[in-house]
Amino acid sequence: MKFILGSGAAFGCSDSSGLDAHQADHPQPPGGGGPRADAAAGRMRGDPHAQFSVPLPPMNSPTSRLGRWRKAPVQARVDDTLRAIFEATAQLLEGEGLDRLSTNRIAARAGFAVGTLYQYFPNKQELLVAMAEDELERGLQALEGVVQAQAGAPREAAVRAVLAVWLRAFGGRHKVMGDVIRTVLLHRDVQDVHRRFSPAALRVADRLITVTGGQGHPSLTPELRFVLGHALLSSVRAALLDEPALIARPAFEDALVRLALGLLPVA
Repeated sequence: MKFILGSGAAFGCSDSSGLDAHQADHPQPPGGGGPRADAAAGRMRGDPHAQFSVPLPPMNSPTSRLGRWRKAPVQARVDDTLRAIFEATAQLLEGEGLDRLSTNRIAARAGFAVGTLYQYFPNKQELLVAMAEDELERGLQALEGVVQAQAGAPREAAVRAVLAVWLRAFGGRHKVMGDVIRTVLLHRDVQDVHRRFSPAALRVADRLITVTGGQGHPSLTPELRFVLGHALLSSVRAALLDEPALIARPAFEDALVRLALGLLPVA
């Protein structure tokens, strides 16, 4: 990979060299996706580790989206286009950094004319916000599968599996995660960000409670649920902003696990 998060919630770490060679022999028509984008989309669909394969409808509602997309993704072809744009952006962030990122460079890497990119996003900031929301949505979807898979698992192992969804976001490309989150915080009103992302913290808390069998425990209060979710995700966010390399360290994961286990009620 890989706002937002992990196993199923990540960007694929794909190499673009093959696409570059293909594109050199097959120039794309003006304004079109071109074979390079088609190759990217096909590879993402074929590789179980390639990301951007989850549909985007949950974020298409103007009332629920933080991003301001010019063109809503409403069909499979459009979804493939967005996946290629998102993956190209992630590759550029990982390799060259946020300062060098531009819509022209993104379009060139994805194999599109820049006009195609502008059909969806007015600028790179809006594109990065959309990436954050997409990764968040994918992470929340991945959580459901993790909870089912961890039914009956040892307490600590179940907690680690839930937290891994967020620690492996954007395919584990922590620099990408940090740049995306930094952009969201700089280019959105804090209340908008809180409105869109705060429910994710509570969802994480709920899933941790479920996998550890804490539902209905007398010590389980709304206050504990709030602190549990926000303490964990705030720690991840702070690490991404201050020192992204922390996310990959086993000691950081261990600390989050201890934090969660200390707050979760024992069934």
